[in-house]
Amino acid sequence: MRREARFRQRPARQWKPSSGVARKTVLEHNILCRLGITAQDIPQRHRGIQGRSSAPAAPLRPGCYSRSVTQHVWAVPPVALGLPPVSRAAWRRDVLRAIAEVVLCSGFPTQLAIAAVLSAAGLAALAPNGFPSFTYVVILSFVDAAVLVLLIVRLLHLRGETVRGLLLGRLPIRRETTIGLALTPFFLVAATGGILLIGALAPSLRNVPDNPFAGMLTTPAQVAIFALVAVVAGGLREELQRAFILRRFEQHLGGGWVGLVIFSTAFGLGHALQGWDTAIVTGLLGAAWGAIYLRRRSAVASMVSHAGFNLLQIALAMAAA
Repeated sequence: MRREARFRQRPARQWKPSSGVARKTVLEHNILCRLGITAQDIPQRHRGIQGRSSAPAAPLRPGCYSRSVTQHVWAVPPVALGLPPVSRAAWRRDVLRAIAEVVLCSGFPTQLAIAAVLSAAGLAALAPNGFPSFTYVVILSFVDAAVLVLLIVRLLHLRGETVRGLLLGRLPIRRETTIGLALTPFFLVAATGGILLIGALAPSLRNVPDNPFAGMLTTPAQVAIFALVAVVAGGLREELQRAFILRRFEQHLGGGWVGLVIFSTAFGLGHALQGWDTAIVTGLLGAAWGAIYLRRRSAVASMVSHAGFNLLQIALAMAAA
């Protein structure tokens, strides 16, 4: 409380952007300041302007206002506020740059490039028994996770953003971790029920009877390594990727919820190797984790829940085998 009180007593001042920050973001922030909109006027859950608060005004910080607020603010011509207008060319450049970043960080270009390198090195994607090669999957997953994380960190830095601001938000990490752990069994039950429901209503969608990844785990060491892959490449990398892509949609490509629909569809199609029923359920799970991020502005709960879900799936598959 003392820290919050000291924070609120600081005088509001305009933010000076660092190198690489989009000009449109700077103008949005300065417009908010000139209109007298403070952090108390801007909810963190994308509900728009809900009235002024009687509490002392807190200084605005970049990223603390929602897209719905900036849409209201942009109804005021920048020229009327003494600010230069944003040209159509600059807007188009921001949109094209955001599209390029989304495609580059979608996972498909990086995985195709890494797969080509592994193939050139003589590493086959399939084992002699017809299941995916354990070594191939592990190398591809870890290398792709490392490349994507470094790529996202670099792209954030070029725009003056940080990984901490993207992932953690302003909510307590311990509480978000607890929420993620509590949601893990719920998602497992929902996914199992979804698979059973699809099998009852549309049996033709179950085109892969057995999970191909379960067939490549034959030793306890392989199970342990694959569990690490599920945490790093699944819970951490995929949720960082999801948060980054949703942020770009939120800023330049029509809104975070539009991005959630598009990326969840692509996320489900990326698991089509395990069957269309699994692809549908996985896409819905991705949409749920993305919705948690958009509502809470923190990816901690999604990361913990996603990693725990993957680990429980591996444990149940091994128990059934």
